[in-house]
Amino acid sequence: MNDNYEELEEAIIKEAEDDFDEMQDEDTDEFQEKLEELKSVSKFYEFVIDDIIKDSDSYDGETEKDKILARCNEILEHGCVSGTVGSLVYYSDTVAAFNEYADDIYDLIDSYDPDFFLDSLKAHVNTTEIILNCDTAKNWIVWIAYEEVTYQLQNALEEL
Repeated sequence: MNDNYEELEEAIIKEAEDDFDEMQDEDTDEFQEKLEELKSVSKFYEFVIDDIIKDSDSYDGETEKDKILARCNEILEHGCVSGTVGSLVYYSDTVAAFNEYADDIYDLIDSYDPDFFLDSLKAHVNTTEIILNCDTAKNWIVWIAYEEVTYQLQNALEEL
């Protein structure tokens, strides 16, 4: 009887492990599909998401999703202005990103409430500064757009 109990116990454990592995595989597939769906929105989305994924390796978390969410949380808590996004620290980086992804960024602004972006920009840069230094405007626009894509990524992953 003891042998039967051990065999039954082993069978139950094996079945539970198999079920868990299958659930993990389904979660991973859904997670990867969501990442690819978001990346396909535009080249700017792809840039932001790839940048976040690259930087998420050093974050704590049991899964890639947990690490990416931790990275998103840091970006959204501190903002690009804090220097937390290493690829967008210097004006040369942000201006280059703006110039490369301008159409995608404009589409992002147009697809949401343009007043949100304008209000965010005005909160950081006065009108005179925008007129006198176009790079300042490009810098803040890229940061605001980066943070918006980060917010969308975070929300999408939290729904999984």
